[in-house]
Amino acid sequence: MGEMSPARYELVFSDDTGSPQDVVIVGRTSSKGPGGHP
Repeated sequence: MGEMSPARYELVFSDDTGSPQDVVIVGRTSSKGPGGHP
């Protein structure tokens, strides 16, 4: 993985029963996205 970011989030995607199906760790970067939003 790249350099560690101070702001990290764990996203948990679940199905209709509410049981966790997928967990994704995301981190904030200094990159700008569409429209110039961080």
